[in-house]
Amino acid sequence: MRLQTMLLALAAPVTAISAQTSADWRTAALAAGGWAYRETVTGSEAVFTDAHVIRRLVVKCSRGTRRVSLSVASPTPASALIVATTETERSLPAVFNPQGFQIVAEITAQDPVLDAIAFSRGRFAITVPGGPALVVPAWPEIARSIEDCRV
Repeated sequence: MRLQTMLLALAAPVTAISAQTSADWRTAALAAGGWAYRETVTGSEAVFTDAHVIRRLVVKCSRGTRRVSLSVASPTPASALIVATTETERSLPAVFNPQGFQIVAEITAQDPVLDAIAFSRGRFAITVPGGPALVVPAWPEIARSIEDCRV
């Protein structure tokens, strides 16, 4: 895929809501797409791919370090990701990966926000501050990747 096409796809709003209004993401339409789980050499990952086959969100387990990373597609840099679930809303420190156009937050596998994501009632939202919320379904693939880092 050409870089320009990728940037345009990433810039397209997933849903037109702000994560600052927590009630909005709870009733917003889910992003079109689905989750897939796969084992990797260093652990596993759950990948949410949208209807255009673009990786929007990756929950990745690194078994060697027992850390889980959340990577969100973004054309612009940010230093945080906001995670909103039915039980909590939390800002996670993050870094921008310009090669993959992703904002990446890394946390320990025991962090309670991962349980909040896995057990959120049907959905959760990830937001780059100032951007639209990515509202995705809470499918079992996410919990499976998280648990891979805990065993």
